[in-house]
Amino acid sequence: MQSELNQQLSRLRGLDLSSRSGREMAKRCIPRIDRQLDRLFNVGLLEQRIYTGKVINEMRHEPYDSNQVLQAALGVGCGGIGLVAWNCFDYWIYENSDAPLEVSVSHTSFDQCSPEIKELLLPHVVPLVLDSCDLIRS
Repeated sequence: MQSELNQQLSRLRGLDLSSRSGREMAKRCIPRIDRQLDRLFNVGLLEQRIYTGKVINEMRHEPYDSNQVLQAALGVGCGGIGLVAWNCFDYWIYENSDAPLEVSVSHTSFDQCSPEIKELLLPHVVPLVLDSCDLIRS
């Protein structure tokens, strides 16, 4: 029993160390990526746009029972890596529309996110940047 508890504690320590190193890497890399995007935008090589990635969380709020969808996002000319928050109904319309839609969403940059949201966002940063680079090239 004691050895099983020690194994679980060891796994938890490893997860905590991994999480901390991911946060430290994000602190170093995300501002650099954001600065590069700003430079490309400022010299006219990129247009102001928000590229969206995966949904990272759906939250239910009481007492109104409205849902909020948080989606990883890369804002060119408007905040860099971060997220957009959608009303669930608006998100559903956006995702199920056959025609391109102009939508108004607010972008929150990574450094403005709460620590909990940053943890949810971290695994999505690399795929978001890679997918956005593919879109920018085309």
